Formats: sequence, C-alpha cells, structure tokens
Amino acid sequence: MKYLKSITIWENKRRLKLLKKFGDSMQQYFDNLSYSSYSGKIENKKAAKARTEINKDLDEVYIIMIAAGIEPAITYSPPPATGVFYQKEVSLLHNFHNLAHYQVSPDILMDFIVRTISIYSKDSVNAWLRTLNPLYWIGRIFDCVVDLPFVLIGRLGFNRTKAEASLVGRIFKMIFKTVLFLSALVGLLKHLGYLELCKAFIHKILSSN
Repeated sequence: MKYLKSITIWENKRRLKLLKKFGDSMQQYFDNLSYSSYSGKIENKKAAKARTEINKDLDEVYIIMIAAGIEPAITYSPPPATGVFYQKEVSLLHNFHNLAHYQVSPDILMDFIVRTISIYSKDSVNAWLRTLNPLYWIGRIFDCVVDLPFVLIGRLGFNRTKAEASLVGRIFKMIFKTVLFLSALVGLLKHLGYLELCKAFIHKILSSN
C-alpha cells in the first residue's frame, strides 16, 4: 500500500471514506457494550453487528493508519500486584474487543482513528496537486516497473512485503529507480538533441578536476 505522500486524490478520498465508516462502526461497538461482574463484557445485537463490520475492514484500516505514520499500539506491562513483570507491544486496533484486559480506555483507540482521519484530510490539497502533476505519474510508472520483481516474488509464494522492506530490497529499488531515471533522462536528451552537448559539458567538468 502506498504511503500517504504518494497517493492520488481519489485514493485519499477512498481511505478517508473507509476510515470514517470504520470509526462510526467502532463507536457503535463501544456504545453498545455493557459489563457484568458475573459474566464480564456483554455485547448486544448492535455491538455484535458493529464488530462484524469492524473485522471486515480491520486489516486494511491498520495498513492505512501505518501509511499515515500512525501506529495504534501501546507498550503493556501487567499491574505490579500480579508479581509478574514483562513488557510487550499491543495493537489496540487488533485488540479492540479486549481493551479492558489491558486497562485501556476505548477513547484512546478512537483518538488514534481521529488523528488518522485528520492527517488524510489535511493532505487532501497536496493529493490534488500530486494528481495534477505529470512528474507524479512518471514516478508512478517507474514504481510499477520497479515493483515487478517483487510482484513475481509474491506470485512464487514468498513474502513480498518482507522482501520489499528488507535492506537488500530497499537498496535494489533505489538502484533500479536511479537506473530508470538516468535511462529516461538520456532518452529525453537524445530526443531533444542535447545529449552530445551534455556529454561534452560533463567531460569538460571531469577534465578540469
């Protein structure tokens, strides 16, 4: 999934629509919970329906939040009274139905969602500018070409996301993009008739050093 600063206005609007729908479902879920000292958490029909809708979109919303630089997580430690000490990162999004166990208020999770909506809303103007910029679309073409080896990796059954995020994967993409850019630049200069002039200029600079 593309990061916030790399998406079109249409993708920006799609993500905003999904985030708002998800936020409404999450609010409906929390509003329709009750608790009993005997049976613990109780979900009524509205809460159960909201939970179903949340689970449909949860994984995509999580990636959308990460793409905006928001990590909906906390570092959890058991209460000192338990006599057990450890720390672990807990995804509030994936544990929305179990926040009470981690002694987390639903408002904290809702704050993460509202912050993400705000970030995408504020980037709407930039998304319009990117969409209207021809250089942006040239970059998208480069991205598609660079992504082809990783698409093949995914088709072969390997973890594409892990391959792209690895150090080797990132270096490969950087080198591949640089080669593509230089190839396109050389082709453009040749087409305009400036290639030999540029070669002579570069040769002159190198010779003077």
